[in-house]
Amino acid sequence: MAYLPFYITPEKFQEYQQQRVKSVEYTPDVTRWMCKNVEHNYRFFRAIFWVIPILVTAIIFGGIMTFGSSRPVWYISNPDIYFLIVPLIIGGWAAYLSYGIDDRYDYTLSSSGIIYKKRLDEPLWGPRFVQIMAYFGCIGCLLAIIIAGPMVLVGSGGFLLLAFISTKKREIYVDEHIIPSEQFLCVRHHKKRKVFCLYSKYDVCEESLEQPESVFRVHTKEDSCLFYKSKQQFTAIKQILTGLNIPYEDVDDIKLIFDFNQAPECFYELPMASETFHRDEALTRFNDPPPSGKSQEQVNKETEELFGNI
Repeated sequence: MAYLPFYITPEKFQEYQQQRVKSVEYTPDVTRWMCKNVEHNYRFFRAIFWVIPILVTAIIFGGIMTFGSSRPVWYISNPDIYFLIVPLIIGGWAAYLSYGIDDRYDYTLSSSGIIYKKRLDEPLWGPRFVQIMAYFGCIGCLLAIIIAGPMVLVGSGGFLLLAFISTKKREIYVDEHIIPSEQFLCVRHHKKRKVFCLYSKYDVCEESLEQPESVFRVHTKEDSCLFYKSKQQFTAIKQILTGLNIPYEDVDDIKLIFDFNQAPECFYELPMASETFHRDEALTRFNDPPPSGKSQEQVNKETEELFGNI
């Protein structure tokens, strides 16, 4: 269950990661699947978080337009309905992509380890579509200014600014995790929620954002959610995980899956080490042991002090 050497460069780290990828993908018992879900006790938490504000907004707008008009807003003949429907459709769709959408997980699991990619389940054409609509919005605002004059900016200035900002194409962020089976610690399973929670050690090595020519290196830990949809997927996952001879537990309390503070003791008490060092030190200190680790209690205390000083 060893980590990678602590004092290495990001380039060397990527070489190790690619070796891990090949090892996982070319193991005979490899299984692959995709699942959409959210890491929360309640499966449809995001959907409710998205729908409730939309409904409240619709009720408020409808009430304002109804009391300000001789006819209720739901009459199709009432032109005010278009001022309600169009913003709700645009705002609702944008809010759904931001707050209501599921995460998409693409898993590759074998007895050699796991690779999974996590991203919002936004359609790949989504950012491009938003960019195109932003261009149309800019053109429409400019035409309105030419036809009606600069006074139109009083009502459309904010929309014009938002449209110009949205013309820059946004890339869909993909969070990739590569964990060899040697770093697996234990696993829990919740049948009703259809999820395994895999507890493991985890390596981080990247360029330091604060210090030039420096490396930010961490020996840490991670709890990974392995969602599944079918009985066949469940059987394949369980067969691989139980075959690794790591502690396995079926749990009924969903908090034991998603509450970090109720993680297994072997995982929660695992010390974590981190350091930022110059790239040249990766050559001279390659065989040096990592710095002394910190317990979870120490990390929590430092985090509380940090936020308390902000």
